[in-house]
Amino acid sequence: MTQTRVKPQPAQEQPLSAIRMLRESLRVEERKVSYWRRLVQGRIDLVRAGLAGKQPTLDDLAAPNRRIPAGYRSPSAVDLLDGARPSPLHTAEDIWESPVPWTDADELTRLEARLVELETELSAYRHLLHDRIDASTGELIERYQRDLAAPFDDEPEPPGAA
Repeated sequence: MTQTRVKPQPAQEQPLSAIRMLRESLRVEERKVSYWRRLVQGRIDLVRAGLAGKQPTLDDLAAPNRRIPAGYRSPSAVDLLDGARPSPLHTAEDIWESPVPWTDADELTRLEARLVELETELSAYRHLLHDRIDASTGELIERYQRDLAAPFDDEPEPPGAA
């Protein structure tokens, strides 16, 4: 069975509503990626502490001076992608589900390497999302400016102008 790939329309050919929807979906995705990136960075800090022989206590994990918005308190608070687009978020979820091997230095070292690699992927993906958000915003601004500068051909002539 042959799969046909549909080539996406360039932004210039899409209606404004489609560009707005694309931009909003990119913003939602960026928030997810940013959240997971923060989680991964925190896990890297914990693993590095473990490698230095300092397994964190519950008090260390509580971080009393950090305020986290209610919608970003746990991985379950973030809807993950359904697999429609390639994303490092699935890898983040897999690594997150794995327990931290506090007593095995070799496994802890491997986990640190996986986390650092994942953080790099998340950062690159986040950068790509920012570029796409900027491009869609730029397209919207260009269209708005062009539409404002265009003559109103559909406007009826004033009475007595004929």
